[in-house]
Parts: sequence; C-alpha cells; structure tokens
Amino acid sequence: PFARQADCHVNCASCCLSTAARAAMNLTWSYGLEQRARKKTKQRALDEESLPSTPSSPSKSPSKLPAVGGGSRGSPLLHSSLSEPSLRSLAASRIAAVVERQSETTPVLEQRMAFARAIKDYNKHTKSSDDAEFWGARGAAGFRLFLKNKFGSVMAGWRALDTDVSGQLSFGEFCGACRNMGYAGNLKKLWCELDVNCNGIVSIMELDPEVGTTVGKFKVALLHEYGNMVTAWFKGIDTNSSGKIEEKEILAAVDRLNLNDQIDGNKLFKMLALHGSHGLTFQDFDPAAYGQWLGGDTLGLTGKASKELAALHRTLGKDDLPVPKDQLEGGGPGLVQKWREHQTGKHQTEMQAHLHEAKALRLGLHTADGFKKAVIARCGSLLGAWRYALDLDGNGRLSVGEFSVALARLGLHGDVQGLWSQLVKPHNIASSPSGSIRTKPQYFLYFSDLDPQTAEEVADMRAKLAEKHGNLLLAWVKGLDINGSGKVTLEEFTAALADCGCSVDAEALFKKMKPEASRSFLTLQDFDTKAFHALSRGDVRMLTERPDTPLQQEWQGDQGLNETGTMKKRALEMTFHERQASGFHVQLKAALAVAEKEEFAKTWKLMHAPEHRIDTAEEFEKLCKRTYGSMIAAWRQCLDLDANGKLTFGEFCKALRRLGYCGDMNEVWKKYGGGPEKHHLLLKDIDPEADEIVNSFLELLAENYGTLDDAWKQGFGKSSDETIDEKQLTEVCGKLGYGFSPKALFRCLQPAAGKLLITIWDLDPSCNRKKQRGEKAFLRAQQSPTAIAAKRELSAKASEFELQASHKEAAANGNLPSQKRHEEDLKVGAAFLPKLQLALRTKHGSTAAAWRMAMDPKFTGSVSFGNFLLVLEDCAFQGNVKALWKMLSGDRTTITFQDLDAGAQKLLDAFRASLLQNFGSVTEAWAKGLNEIGRGKVDKKDFLDACEKHALGSNPEKVFKALLARPGQRSLCKEDMRALLIGIPPEQIQNVWDGASSGQGVDPLSPRDSAKVRIDEDKSKDRIVSSVDGFKKMLIAKYGSLFSAWKNSLDTDHNGIMAQADFANACRDMGIKNITSLWGQLDPMGLGHVTLKDFDNDSNLAITEFTALLLAQAPTTKEAWTQFFMDPKKALGTDLKKFTVGCQEIGFGCMPPEKAFKLFRPEAGRHHLDYHDLFKNFDRNQNFPGKEPVQPWSKDQATTTN
Repeated sequence: PFARQADCHVNCASCCLSTAARAAMNLTWSYGLEQRARKKTKQRALDEESLPSTPSSPSKSPSKLPAVGGGSRGSPLLHSSLSEPSLRSLAASRIAAVVERQSETTPVLEQRMAFARAIKDYNKHTKSSDDAEFWGARGAAGFRLFLKNKFGSVMAGWRALDTDVSGQLSFGEFCGACRNMGYAGNLKKLWCELDVNCNGIVSIMELDPEVGTTVGKFKVALLHEYGNMVTAWFKGIDTNSSGKIEEKEILAAVDRLNLNDQIDGNKLFKMLALHGSHGLTFQDFDPAAYGQWLGGDTLGLTGKASKELAALHRTLGKDDLPVPKDQLEGGGPGLVQKWREHQTGKHQTEMQAHLHEAKALRLGLHTADGFKKAVIARCGSLLGAWRYALDLDGNGRLSVGEFSVALARLGLHGDVQGLWSQLVKPHNIASSPSGSIRTKPQYFLYFSDLDPQTAEEVADMRAKLAEKHGNLLLAWVKGLDINGSGKVTLEEFTAALADCGCSVDAEALFKKMKPEASRSFLTLQDFDTKAFHALSRGDVRMLTERPDTPLQQEWQGDQGLNETGTMKKRALEMTFHERQASGFHVQLKAALAVAEKEEFAKTWKLMHAPEHRIDTAEEFEKLCKRTYGSMIAAWRQCLDLDANGKLTFGEFCKALRRLGYCGDMNEVWKKYGGGPEKHHLLLKDIDPEADEIVNSFLELLAENYGTLDDAWKQGFGKSSDETIDEKQLTEVCGKLGYGFSPKALFRCLQPAAGKLLITIWDLDPSCNRKKQRGEKAFLRAQQSPTAIAAKRELSAKASEFELQASHKEAAANGNLPSQKRHEEDLKVGAAFLPKLQLALRTKHGSTAAAWRMAMDPKFTGSVSFGNFLLVLEDCAFQGNVKALWKMLSGDRTTITFQDLDAGAQKLLDAFRASLLQNFGSVTEAWAKGLNEIGRGKVDKKDFLDACEKHALGSNPEKVFKALLARPGQRSLCKEDMRALLIGIPPEQIQNVWDGASSGQGVDPLSPRDSAKVRIDEDKSKDRIVSSVDGFKKMLIAKYGSLFSAWKNSLDTDHNGIMAQADFANACRDMGIKNITSLWGQLDPMGLGHVTLKDFDNDSNLAITEFTALLLAQAPTTKEAWTQFFMDPKKALGTDLKKFTVGCQEIGFGCMPPEKAFKLFRPEAGRHHLDYHDLFKNFDRNQNFPGKEPVQPWSKDQATTTN
C-alpha cells in the first residue's frame, strides 16, 4: 500500500509540474518584450533621481553626470571614498529600488507562488495521510499500541525498555531501546509527551498510568501480605511450584488478597502476559526479585529501593497506596550482613540435617537391630540372608573375617568390630553325655545369634524330620518331595510337618525359607544346604556331612553319633564284622547303592540331568528354525555367509559349530547329498521348496527389470532406503504373474521370524555385496530345480548328438575333433564379442573407459584371464567366456585393447598422433589446446571447438565419448586424457604424457627432493578461495545449486543452521584452506552460526513459500507432495513436467518452476526430484497417506521451523 501510494504521489506531482511549466512558458513569450521595455524605463528614471547635484555644475539637469578626471577644484570625483555621505545614499537608493522592483507582482511570479503553495499543501496532505497509518506519529498512544502488538502487553514492553531493571528510563536509554526494538517514530516528540513532569526520567506510571497503578497495587498488596516479593511469588502466586503462573492463579491471588473490588484479575493477567506465551515466569513478573532469588536471597534483604513503586507512591500519595518503607528507601545499612548471617545459618542447618540423615542411614552398621533390618530389606528374611549372603560355605557359622567380607559384599560399611561384639553371644552351657559343662568361646557367629526364634523353629523341624526319616535328605525324598519334581509347595510342606508332628507355624517358616518373595516353592538347596551337597555326591546317608548342631560337632569326635543322633559304639566294643561294616568307604558304597533304588531315581535324575545335546539332522533343522525362523533364513544369515550360493564342507562345519551342533557332521553332510562326487551343497539340497519359491520370484524380477535397484524402484515403487510389507509384496506378485503363494514368499524373505517389513537387502544376498561396493547389481535369472534338471538333460542330449555329428564330419573330411571344436569356439567367440562390448558400454560408458578403469588401471598394456573374468562378472555378461577368450587371445595368455576393440584403438591412436604432432605431449595439448582458459574442465562444445581450431582428429565427437571415464559424465578433466595412453608401451607412457624422457640420461631425484615435489604438487591442488562469492561458485559447480549444497554438505544434521564446525568440515572436503577468513565474512556479527536466510535468501524464500503452500493443501508436506507431485512410476519422484504442473496447481510464484527445479535437485544433471531432496523424511515407510502413522512434519512444526 505504501508503494502504491508513493507512486500516486509522484504521478500527481509530475502532472502539476508539467502544467505549471507550460503556463510559465506562455506568459514569458507573451509578456517578454513589454516587461523588458518597462524595466529599462524604470531603471533610467531611478538612475537620474539617485545621482546627486554638484555645486560647480552650471546645469540643473539631473541626468548629467559629473566630470571624471580633471574638473574644477571644488567638484567631487567618482573615485572618492565610499564613506562619503553622497555615495552611501546612492547605494541605499539603488538597493531600495531593487527591493521595490523585486516585490512587484507579475503574472509569472503569481504562477510560481501558486505552484509552490500547491506543492506545499500536497506534501502536508501526504504526510498527514501517512501519519494516520504510522504508529510513530500517534504519540504516546501509538507507542503503547506498538508495545502491545510486539510484546503482548505494555508491561512486557516496559521490561524490554528497562533492560537494567532500574524502574526508570533516561532519554539515552529510551532511544537505544526503541532503536533495538525497531520503533521508527519521532523519539523527541514522544519523549516530551511521556515525560510529563519534565524531570528527564520516565517510569511505568508515565508510560501507562492504568497499567502502573493496577500492577503496583497488586505488588504492594503482595508485599504487605508476605513481606517480600520472593516469598510472595512462591507462597502467594505460584502455589503449585510449576515455575509459571496462569490466569487462574492470578485470579486466586487477587481473591486471597481481597482486591476483587479494586483490581480486575483477568485484566491484570493481560497486562502482565507476554506475546504468544501460555504463562508468566518469575523473571517476567519481577526481574529484580528474580535476581535476588538467583543470588540466594529468599528474604529480600539485599533488595534496592523500587523506583516503580516510588513513582506510584508519588502519583497516588500515601493514603491511597501505602508502599512499604523498605521498598521506597532500600534495605539500609546492616542488611547485607544479616543476609550473610542468614545464609550461613541456613547452610549450617542443611549440613546438620544431611549429617543426621547420613548417620540415620548408617544405623544398620552400628546396632544389631539396624543390621537385621538392612539384611532383611536386602534378602527378604534373616534366614535367606544367612544362607545366600553370609554363610556361603554352608558350615553354619561365621568368623570375624567372613563376617567382614560378607558386609563388604553387601555394600555395608561402618563399625564392624562393634557390630560383631553386639551380635556374638556366648553359649553359656553346653551339656556333654558325661554331664560336664563347658563355656562356648566367642569365636564364631551362628544363626541363632541373629534370629533365635527362627533358629529354634528350624532346629525343631529338622529334629522331627530326622527322627522320622533318619536324616534330612531322606526326609526330603520320602516326606516332602514325594512325586520327585524337585519342588515342594506350601501345601506339601505343611502336610509333611504335620505328619512328623512338628508344631511350628508352617506357613511363616515356609516364607522365611524362600529365597525370593515371589517364589511359590522350595528346592532341596533352600530346605537344607548339606542335604543338597550330599545328594550331589550320591551320599544318601549324609555320611560326608558334619552334624548340624554345635553339641554334636563338639562331642562326636572318634566316638561319633549315628544317623538317629544316638551315640555310636566305640571300636573296642564292636565285633569284627561291625568294625568292617562301620568303615567310611563301606558305608558310602552302601549309600550309593541305595541312591540307585527306584525311590531315589527321580531325585537323582534331577540332580544329574544330562545336558541336552543337538546331535541329529532333525535336531539341526529344529535348531536353525528356532534360531532364525526358517531354513532359508539360516542359509542366508549363518550357513552361506559369503553369499556365493554354495556351501563347501569346510564352510558347513564352521557353520555347524557356530550354531552349537555337537553331533556327527559327516552324517549331516551326507544326509543333504554331500559326498565324494558332490563337493558343495546348495539351498535346494537343504530346503528345495524355499529355493524354488524364491528363485522363481527372482527370475521374474530379472526378466522384467534386470537389476536389483530397478526392480525395487520400478516394481515396488520404493527408494533404496524404504521397506515393503506383505500386502505390497502380494500386489507386485499379482502384477508379475507369480505362480506361488506370496505369503510363503514373504516368510522366505523375512530376515527374522515375526518381522513385518522387508528391505532391498533381503531380496537377493548375492547382489548385496555388489551393491555395497557401489556397483550395479544385476539379478541373475535363477531357475527352479525342475527347470535346471530338464535343461541339463536337454543339454546332455544335445552335446551327445553334436559329438556324434562332429565325429562323422571329421571322419568324412579327415579333420580331428579338437580342430573342429577350436574353429567352433572361434565362431562362438566372434558372435559374443559385440555382446561383450555392449555390456562394457552399459556398465562403464565405453570400452576405453572399461579398459582404463577396470581391466588395466595401471596401464600395463594387457589383461590376464583372471581379471578378464572379474570384469565380465561385474558387467553381468552372460555368454561363452572361454570361447570368447580363445577368440581374443589366440595362443597368448593375455589380451590387449586392440583385441578387445580395434576400432576404438584406431580412433585413440589417430587422435593421440595429431595431439603429439601439434603440441609434443598430452599435457601440453591439454594446457595449450583444449583447456586454454584454464578452467580445469572441458565440456563437449569446448572440446569440439578446440579440435576444430587446431585440426585435431577426424571424428572428435567419438573421441570425446571414448575419453569419458564413467556414464553420465558431461565434461573432461586432465586425468581423463590418460585414456590416450592405451596401447602405448609402458616405457613410452611418461614421454607421451608430459614429454619427459624415461632414459638413463635423466638424473633421479633424491628422496627428499622427490617428497618435496609431491608435497608441492599436492599444495598446488589446494583451492584458494578468498571471498564468499567464490565459495558459492564452487558449491554451485559441485552440487548444482546453493540449496543442494546447504542440504547435502553444510547443514548435514538438518537443524536449520550451519555451525562453524559444519562449515569447516565442508571446506576440508572441498580442499579449501582459507576457512577462518570465509567464516568471518559469513558471520560478521560473531553469532557462531549461519542460517539459510543469511547464506542464500533466494533459496530460503523458495523453500519457505513452497513448504507453506504444501501445508495449506494437506496436514503434512508428504501428503501434499504425494497429491500434487508424485509420479506413480517413480515412487515419490517427479520430473520437470510434473513439477511444473504441481507448482501451478498449488500457486507457487516465488520463482519460475524451472528455476526452482534446478534449485532443489541434489546434483546437476538429474532429471527427477524426490521428497527427501527437499524435506527430511521422518518415516520412509509412509509412502501413501493413511497406511502408517502421521508423519511428525505438521503445520505447527513447519511454522516453528520456518
């Protein structure tokens, strides 16, 4: 609007000027002669009147001038001094005449004055109309409106003005703040309006009295209620401690302060709120109090006098608004010291509380009760802690050292010796069979010292069970674990205790004996550790275990006790047979014999269960399916790791070891068909069904698309980093006419059981290695086993028929069969040579490029059969390779480029000869003939012009194609000229290349000089860029556009900014050394980062408008892209025609669609755009709307990002 209004003003002014000019011209011509005549007459009259009369002059004529030079002695001379009165009066009269003449009104003067008045009135009207729409001309009201629109409220704008939080503004501060916030009004005039009292200072009361009064009353009420603003914020406003206050909290605070009749809470919140904010922070509410809180002053002791409240106090007076004295006069002397004392006391209180808490936490290490609580919390019960944390060796006691180690293992530290003294209690009296009394020394800690009640219950249970069954192991087998499951439930445990007459609480004891609270059963190890160890040794009678009680341990000795606890006979009291039977080994042997009985069979098997072994072919297949989901998945991920389609015996054995197979590997090898005649296995030998299902599908893909990438992009409509599901695979199978079940195919292609998505890497593992190397992965047309068998049978019959026919023909002509086969191989090889050249051109662009880049990269002049095979495999050549090699090599072991493509060799020889004839070497020809302008690259047009200029070769267009190093290359560099060295002997290459002789006359360089030469050559390749424009040109030359360079090189993490580290990495990749200087030019303000707008405003405007238009059409950019720009044949890609139509449909007008297409594409020369070339693809599986969760690129995110 301002531009259109200015145009109207200019047109009107020019119209007025042209009218006035024509009027003035007409008046000048009509009155010219008359005016000049009148002026001359008036001038003569004035001159005559102004001349003074001399006394010596006899004549009284006023027109007669006095004599000059000689005259009478009394007559004055004209050259007299100007101080004479006569001459001064003459000058005054002439000036008066000029003034009178100039003040006369003439038609021309009247026209000029009228035109000046019209221009003045027009400027005044224009200025007034502009000021009507300009906040800067509205004075204080316009300034308040500006603050509301920019910051959300006048109070928020005041915080932006009062940056030093002083509560008042000087004129300098006011002007600086207005310039920073972009206000463009008349600051002097505005200051005069705001500074009402003319004291040179403006407060919030002068800026907006209503806001200052309302906010001031609210703050004064808070101060009267809570004492200081910090306490008021946390106790009176932000009661939920969220860090932000909302409108409802302001209303509640106003209600608590009984200010509803004076202050409108809703209006107060709007006065305090910020623009676009959902809440108000402490810093926004009162910056000064927020600073005190950050400094640790929660009582407001260090606060200064509030000038905001002081201005309110001056305006309303003491009666209307009694402001606290400390807020008007400041803290005063001594308050800082009080604050320090308060902080010191607070710190000491916190330290004491912390020490008290730490001491409370260490109670378990100082008292017996605390220790018991700690181990119960850690292990569930004291009995569980004793068995699984303290008494690990199961001997029923702990020494001081074992106790200390157990505490350290549990992570408990403290006064260990004091705790030991509290826990260890002496056994006062121990009765012996003879009646003597002994005192137990305090050397060990027993479980009865920790929990006497539980120890008594356990001892009672063991005594009752041992009394009935003989020992605890027999009690477990015969009384508790009757079914031999190795587990005892609560019901079984209760019944066993009741059966043996034990009166303890079975349920409580069962809970104490469980090692885990969640367990619902007991094992033999939980029941009795010694019985568990005895059973592991087959000692059913528990002969190898010591007695349980300390009493038995003390008095057993040589005398000993029997299984029932009664005293055994002494050796002298026994008979010979009793002494033989009481021997330890005899009893142990008897115990092992008892363990083999039927009643101990289940328990014995549970203790000595054999480890499961996978040692059969059936177990091998189950193991593969259990580990990988299917046999084909095991083949791809474990068996055939090199993805060559076959498995040798050595590879098979290694794979079996990786799987954990421990059976006879030869047996499994023979089961799948391996043997002396067959030295490798195929997938069809292990899983014929899966092999036929997958190979038939790959055969269809190879017939329809050729390569893996083309099949994935064109067949499935996906980019290489996207996935497909079972439904999409079924659709493609239907289009291709696949004869097997798509569901079965999907299960075969799954990399793991249960996986719902398939990637491009899951289709054909044989192509993955080539794709990883960046080569073109051709799908081989693999056939089913039935088709292969039929083809072999047919081939065998044909070979037999041909052999018989060849023998008959040889016998008739007198030729040998070997000569006949050689001639046939030559014919076959000649037939396959054009196909080989076509395959090389398809892969490398030309036969010369294939020879230089793949076959003979070191320019030895020849290639062996092995390298020849590798190149043909890389090109996916399908033909008789041996016959082709015989035709090319003849009787030699290598071939040359002349053998491979004689026409191309002849073309290169002719062009090289013309270059050497004109320039002497290839390097000179490049520098002086082809690359004269020194750009470093020569495109096709420049190459043809240079060849025509210097008469180089007869067919330069074919030479240009032969010199290109790869498909898609559009220009030549110096290194590409090495193709002209093909066919030259190795000893002449250096001379042809740069004209240097390789003979003995050249003095070799020393190692130091040679290294220096190489370093200088490397430094000469460094790109010296001293300006941002040069840097941008390099980016355009490499990436095609600045947007592509920004997305692919500068902003690689896609966060919208380029940090200095990102810029340095991009410069290093491009070989640029002057990084610091360039960054200084890009970031002159020293912000540390550069945005796309700062780097290239055109790209920023284009992508911003394009994104906004897409989001106006759909909720996400991907949905809009799919709707307007998606080409069904190219997944999410679009060509220039489709892109142009889509831009017209969405209304994109920032730049022509052709220019935008070139700007957005990731590299120069590409003919299509993908979605991820413009935006970050958060969910690459979401190719069509509605099939996957909504992509997180929504309108809100786009608005925030832009």
